[in-house]
Amino acid sequence: MTALRHLEHRLKAWRSFRDIAHAARTLAAAQSLRWSGKVTQAARHLALCEHLHRRATRDPAGAPAKSEPPPRAQAVIAIGTDLGLCGRLNRTIAEALSERLRGEEPALTLVVGARLAAELRGVAEVGEALPTPISFAAVEGLASRVIRLLDALAPAPALELTLILAGRTLASGTPVIASWSATPTDDPAIAPQLADLEARMRSPMVRLTPPEIANATASRLLIHARLVHGLCAAAAAEASARLQTMSRAFEASERRIGEQERHLRKLQQEATTQEMLEVLGGRRSALASSLSSWRSPDRRRS
Repeated sequence: MTALRHLEHRLKAWRSFRDIAHAARTLAAAQSLRWSGKVTQAARHLALCEHLHRRATRDPAGAPAKSEPPPRAQAVIAIGTDLGLCGRLNRTIAEALSERLRGEEPALTLVVGARLAAELRGVAEVGEALPTPISFAAVEGLASRVIRLLDALAPAPALELTLILAGRTLASGTPVIASWSATPTDDPAIAPQLADLEARMRSPMVRLTPPEIANATASRLLIHARLVHGLCAAAAAEASARLQTMSRAFEASERRIGEQERHLRKLQQEATTQEMLEVLGGRRSALASSLSSWRSPDRRRS
């Protein structure tokens, strides 16, 4: 009976773990769906800002403006997580950032996420980790905070910003690391929206401000849009990674519970059989005792 009670306690614990994994999986699925919608919204905004930046760097006749001086300041931002249960996501991003820092040392290195900062401890020198946003409003607030830090480093046109993050997560839970620049690129995530904007907005931009001011404003808008899109994509990848992790935990707990339930039924059947044998054995002993007392000499003489 001791082994049976021990197995029942273990089965109860596994069922509790399964319920927790199910709840965490459901929450991660809802967060993944919500952040995927925000990524689409941010990609459209990024395409618009990139289109405006391209038009701002052209003169009214449509010809390219004079080439800008090469970027004088480099900034790298790595986006991880504050929470766990994401598999190798933070470790993979930490490895990518460490590889990036082996080359030219950037003027500014920022880390988003306490878990990522913990992975980098002892590997790379980073400052205080910024908190990961939990809502779209928090994303915009964090992007504005980073913009202020970048403004103190260099003007937007003279800044080269690189984001290192998990752009997406495979079905196996493996994060796919992306390195995105804040300059106009052929990003597959925004290419369709950008092509549509280019087709609908062919008229030249009418300048009401000096070209250098328009260029600086457009560059700042583009950096902010890239930050918002990157933070949303990182949040979506985090939710997807947590969904995969908790799905595997839920399936493993289901298998373990099934195995233990079968073992428990076997032990219960054995215990029931043993009790029946003991009852039968007791009845036979009582019957034998009754027969022996009935056959005793004193009873026969009476």
